[in-house]
This record gives sequence, C-alpha cells and structure tokens, in this order.
Amino acid sequence: MSPNEGSYQDKRKFTRIPFDIGVSLAAGYSTIQTSRLKNISLEGMFVLTNAKWKIGTECIGALEITGKSTRLTIQVKAEVIRIEKDGLAMKFTEMDLDSLLHLRHLIAIHSENPDQLDKEYFAEWIDVE
Repeated sequence: MSPNEGSYQDKRKFTRIPFDIGVSLAAGYSTIQTSRLKNISLEGMFVLTNAKWKIGTECIGALEITGKSTRLTIQVKAEVIRIEKDGLAMKFTEMDLDSLLHLRHLIAIHSENPDQLDKEYFAEWIDVE
C-alpha cells in the first residue's frame, strides 16, 4: 500500500454513496455538462469528467433529479479539492437549506446505515457519540 492510499477515505466525515445523477457545473466562462457522478455525500461529490480544472477552482453546480412528473434541482457552490484521471473531487462550500435537506434525504434513502447519517448531519452543531 502506498503512503497516500486510503488517506482521502480516512479524512472523510460523511457517508458517501455511489450515485448516477445529472449534474452541470459552471466556473467563470467554463461549463461542464455531464450525466454522471461517481459518488456524493453531505460534504461533496466526485464528478466523472475529463475537464482540466485546477485545485481551488470554485464553481456553481446543479444536480438534476427527475421523476415521472417532477424535477428537483439541488444547487450547490463547490470547490475542486482533488483531481484524478477520471474526474474531479469537489467539496461543497455553500448550499441553501432546501438543497441540503433534499440531499440529506437522497443520501439517507440510499445509505446502508441511515442512523450513521443522522450522527454525521448533526455532529457539526452538537456533540454526538
């Protein structure tokens, strides 16, 4: 095992789920339209893309969830924190309350351990053990 292997996983505070969802990202004059995320959490997401953005690039993102008769958009501000050959790791820097609640619900229904998600969600504000 290399010295860096597992280091990103060890730093994660939030449950990450694999999720295939439409996403568009815009940073300045650059826009990425892609239909796939590798995974998502309350803290960030990994976008499968060949875009060549730099670490620290700030962007606005829209995740589109469509149903038979409805369409839900989760809006986020994010920053590139890691670059890999298949895409970009993004950390959420800002999100409106509705988007946060929708994202939390989305992750909870796809999580293997929704109770753990509640601990993560509230850990920023209260001491949860």
